[in-house]
Amino acid sequence: MDTFDVVMTEFVSQFLDQNNAFREFVRVLNLGGYTGINELCKDEDIPQKEVEELMMVEEIFGEITQLPFKVHTPDAAETLA
Repeated sequence: MDTFDVVMTEFVSQFLDQNNAFREFVRVLNLGGYTGINELCKDEDIPQKEVEELMMVEEIFGEITQLPFKVHTPDAAETLA
């Protein structure tokens, strides 16, 4: 499609099907365009209790909004791009 020079998102992609969303970001970029993604990430070394609480929050937030919601670690988020 090659329509945009820049695609930027901030604190949005955790609500999306990230594999599809990122492919669409690239699809609409002009050759040599840029993608900027700034997202919420969770630390890889957090105590198990906090991991369980975060998983509960993700589930509740997803139920309330009817949107997919997942906070990834930086390494996991990088593999989605």
